[in-house]
Amino acid sequence: MQSRGPNRDGWKRTVAELKEIETQHILWISSKGQQGEKADFSAADLSCVDLHGHDLRRADITGTKLSRADLSDADLTEAEGATDQGCGLDQKCATDLTEAKLHGAKLHGVDLTGAILVRADFTAAHFDADSDLSRSDLKGAIFQPQDPPVTENTYTAYNLRLLTYHDDPKQLTLLRKGFEKDGREDQERQIVYALQHTNASKEWKQCLSGRDDAQPPNQLHFGVLVSDCVGASLDKLVFDLPFQYGMNPSRPLYVIGALWLFCSILYVVIIKTGRRSAIFLVCRRDYRNGRTIVRRARIVPRRVNAAGVLERLAQIALREIEIWRVALFFSLESALNIGFQELQLGRWLRLLTTREYDLKGTGWARSFSGAQSLLSLLMLALSIWGLFGQPFAS
Repeated sequence: MQSRGPNRDGWKRTVAELKEIETQHILWISSKGQQGEKADFSAADLSCVDLHGHDLRRADITGTKLSRADLSDADLTEAEGATDQGCGLDQKCATDLTEAKLHGAKLHGVDLTGAILVRADFTAAHFDADSDLSRSDLKGAIFQPQDPPVTENTYTAYNLRLLTYHDDPKQLTLLRKGFEKDGREDQERQIVYALQHTNASKEWKQCLSGRDDAQPPNQLHFGVLVSDCVGASLDKLVFDLPFQYGMNPSRPLYVIGALWLFCSILYVVIIKTGRRSAIFLVCRRDYRNGRTIVRRARIVPRRVNAAGVLERLAQIALREIEIWRVALFFSLESALNIGFQELQLGRWLRLLTTREYDLKGTGWARSFSGAQSLLSLLMLALSIWGLFGQPFAS
């Protein structure tokens, strides 16, 4: 018997009606379509409904609103929840399982193509090779199923990098290995980020709470707590923010560029106002008799002494251009003051100038330059590590 269930947007049913629909649906399954009626929840609003343990095999949940519904231990084997290709992630027509509880649910052969699975809980859920999560939104979903889906049916899912887990990263690790085996490098990097980010977030929350659930309270020490907080902070600052645990290997290069511009502004301020801090132009000249003369000239703003307005404005503009040229070059020289053996980027930069000279900083200018060099070196190392390796993949 073919389904004649209602198919209207926002359709609702009472608990008694849901039980009757399930009874007719089970009869339809057991009689192989000869009796009863197939459950049709398409476009229905079942938000926050308790469907714990319900038999929804082969039910039609296309476009159904199941946000925050309890589907724990429910049987959704071969349920039809695929969203139309043209719908995308439109809230109005996509199957919505936002924050749905799918703990222990049977999802064998379920088709959730294009579904909204934001913060859905798949703990101990059962998938198989026919379970399809293509183009679904997995933002914040708790991915800790008993049996994970195959990678072929998940690699087009959105927000893989935002998957998380409760206490066991095993299934996320298996998913990463599956992507690695299939040659899906981008998806593999996203799962690596999901694993590392979730682990770091747990450590940070544990640090803030001052607790360690793995040890009795009497064994906690303030020094250990501080050490954990420092470690979590460094992990966030060094590996997460700059290049997202290798998922975004080009980001450190943007950080180097941002540092170059930011430090250039600092150097402009030092040139204009610095008293104990300054940037010097250092020229070295060697004579035939073996004598060497080194001259140092502090770079200061050029004086404006023109009488006319236009000429005065022209001198001011020329002065600003000269200051910014020096600051930008000194900042670039500091950023590239890195190298190894014959690979010296800063030296190569100085070879591009028409005269042989060097820029040296004193005071805060020297400190900023050193810090910029170290940070640029770190960012370059992270970028190379991410581009040519698989950080944290093991």
